[in-house]
Amino acid sequence: MDDQILITGAARGLGLAMTRDLLGRGWRVSVLVRKNSDGLEELRSRFGEQLAVHVCDVTDEASLRTTFANVAERLGSLDLLINNAVTYLDGSRPTIEEALKELAGRGMVA
Repeated sequence: MDDQILITGAARGLGLAMTRDLLGRGWRVSVLVRKNSDGLEELRSRFGEQLAVHVCDVTDEASLRTTFANVAERLGSLDLLINNAVTYLDGSRPTIEEALKELAGRGMVA
């Protein structure tokens, strides 16, 4: 399979699960992460060159430009982008309850 994907926020949780699934389906996967993880290292040892891990700070424009240049050089083009990364610009990290309350206040959840 020649399908190529980029996933941000793939060091753990949902991003890591999507990475694992898509690698198993034969996709070439590049991931952007703040820092590497044991889960990604396990996948890299299992899938080899099919997975590329790029450590990148999504709040730093220079870091993003360098990383995207590396991804473009490796892949040439993308078939799919999954933007799973999250950044709290004010340094906070809301609880699930706080996030749901905020979304409900915007009419985004019932």
